[in-house]
Amino acid sequence: MSTTGTDHDAKLYISNPHSRRVTVRVRSSPKLNIDALYRVDCGTVRTIRLSSAFGAQEGTSIEPKGVLVTSDNEVALSCANVNDDSYDAFLALPTDVLGTHYHADTYYPCGDACQALVVSVHNATKVSITMGSSLGNDTVEYNGTRYATGDTLNVVLNQYEMFQFHSLGDLSGTHIVSNKVISVFSGNKHTSVGSKTSYKTNLVEQLTPVKTWGKTFVLVPTPETYHSSFFRFLASDDSTAVRIRGDCFFNLNMTKAGEVARIEVPLHSNCYGVANRPIQVVKYTQGHYGLVVVDNPSMILIPPTEQFSSTYTYGNAGESRAVYLILILKSEDLDGLRFDGKIFSSSSARIENIMEIKLMIVQVLVSSHQAHTVRHISPNVTFGGTIYGFFYGYVTYGYPIGMRMVAINNPCETTVPEVGDGIDNDCDGMVDEELCGVDSEAAVYSNDVTLGNRKKRHYESAAQRNSIVFRYDLVKFASKDVNKCDD
Repeated sequence: MSTTGTDHDAKLYISNPHSRRVTVRVRSSPKLNIDALYRVDCGTVRTIRLSSAFGAQEGTSIEPKGVLVTSDNEVALSCANVNDDSYDAFLALPTDVLGTHYHADTYYPCGDACQALVVSVHNATKVSITMGSSLGNDTVEYNGTRYATGDTLNVVLNQYEMFQFHSLGDLSGTHIVSNKVISVFSGNKHTSVGSKTSYKTNLVEQLTPVKTWGKTFVLVPTPETYHSSFFRFLASDDSTAVRIRGDCFFNLNMTKAGEVARIEVPLHSNCYGVANRPIQVVKYTQGHYGLVVVDNPSMILIPPTEQFSSTYTYGNAGESRAVYLILILKSEDLDGLRFDGKIFSSSSARIENIMEIKLMIVQVLVSSHQAHTVRHISPNVTFGGTIYGFFYGYVTYGYPIGMRMVAINNPCETTVPEVGDGIDNDCDGMVDEELCGVDSEAAVYSNDVTLGNRKKRHYESAAQRNSIVFRYDLVKFASKDVNKCDD
């Protein structure tokens, strides 16, 4: 998206967790004429710079400036919008998990502008943008027409085309719907957050589709910050209520889909939120000006606990002077955590607990410009993670290290489970297929399917030595055979 100044590059950080080199191809529209191959060595992060020509122009317009990144093996990709006095970064989502239904989120007051960006993956993509109620008396102007709250702006995009729209009003809750999958980004052109400092930065996150939103979230403080943080909650449905507890106590109600509620969480407070309907949660950190530390604000998308995973690969910007990894997991699962294949050392970490829900918050300083993998030895254990980094000068950024992207917020019908299908088969809002280790540590069952009046319980065993997956069905096997995990 657009930012201040004329010299604002974009940077792609491609992380290769594999034991061999990966080849990455970066392509653009013919107008910008980019089609290049890059080699990413094993265990490293390759930085690819895109010139300011790829940045959206200020205002509301359609431009052929999208970029397609493909590789011959799976990689993790994060991106940054870079300027001399501002910087923010986001986790890039692969095209196979994108959606057709989004809500924008922007910080208000907007500063220079609140803005959102839609990028087309396919030709002839029809996009409808309905302005949210947070816009108030402000408007979005496009082709001489002003669009107010409730008005719908329609555009058609081809591959590599992107449509940026902006306003001096809050675009949060603006509803973006398409007939084909799209990438959607939102944030601010250049703004301060809160009242603690006047330092400004651009803010950006790539948004997750509404079908992946969840109901439970953990709200944690940011390392090396000196002030409270703001969390914004956006409703996907009418009559949404959110209860926030732990070190916080809030009860929030959003009567209509697309409405936004905001809370300010004090410094050093660990909280959790539970909603009755799926929501999107975004964290905004305040900037800080001190004798030793000067930080810009940042925008961080908070994954729901339902989308926590058991394995992540991520990379850091090579120019970072410090990067913190923040993990959220159950207290009893800490011993099984592995970082780059080694036992996680808690002696160098800061650990805090949210006693009510038996979760712990782990903060650890990690090296930059290296591809990292963090996982749990049990594939049945999930946890969440974000990184928070400090760039040159006073620039900061943060984003999730990953998440599952299961469609847990779609209209649901019970289906027959297949091993590792990643589907909510019994419509309970969870993907609860269980894995059983070869040493029979966790022969546990899943109630993830109902067929008529007969319920089956399916078992899976991930044979870690030879990557063979076995499926057990109690209709055919006795429980003592399942617990053996033999064949």
